[in-house]
Amino acid sequence: MKRRFIKVILFMAIMCVLCLHVSIIAYAEQSRDCAIDGHDWRSATCTEPDTCKECGETKGEALGHSWENPSCTMPKHCVRCDETEGQALGHAWSQGSCVTPKVCGICSKIDGKAPGHTLDNKCDTVCNVCQKTVGVPAHEDRNGDGECDVCNAKLSTGENGDEGLGVGAIVGIVLGSISILAIIAAVAFAAIKSKKK
Repeated sequence: MKRRFIKVILFMAIMCVLCLHVSIIAYAEQSRDCAIDGHDWRSATCTEPDTCKECGETKGEALGHSWENPSCTMPKHCVRCDETEGQALGHAWSQGSCVTPKVCGICSKIDGKAPGHTLDNKCDTVCNVCQKTVGVPAHEDRNGDGECDVCNAKLSTGENGDEGLGVGAIVGIVLGSISILAIIAAVAFAAIKSKKK
């Protein structure tokens, strides 16, 4: 029992010494005297001058904001403390056209792609938006009736207004001409061969 009592007393003495040590350190930190130890300065900010962390004394002046002008997406802001003032300008988009996308006149950002010309069909050559003539009409006459199968336009006429030949007629003429030339060549070849005998 005596031993146990001594252990408890010893434990309490150690705890008291530790508590006293912590209290002395805490008191020393709290009782810092700027006149003796010197000031512990916190650097100036945009709105406050250099300030002693212990006694609150100040020296010099606040730095003031270092403003950067607003942009399309950011308001006027301080590069030091990120404080903002006002609003972002917003983009000032140009109209753009069929061949050029919209472009911001302030920051030069491009908005999307140029939409391209708007035509009614592949035979159309006048853009519905900008009214410019673009390309060559791509008429098709697969059935040979002299009219475009896409837009029903008359495809060819003679000088006096007569309808011209359709694609089918032209193909027929070409094939017929080739056949006639082949027959003439065969007859001529046979005649030359028979004269040599």
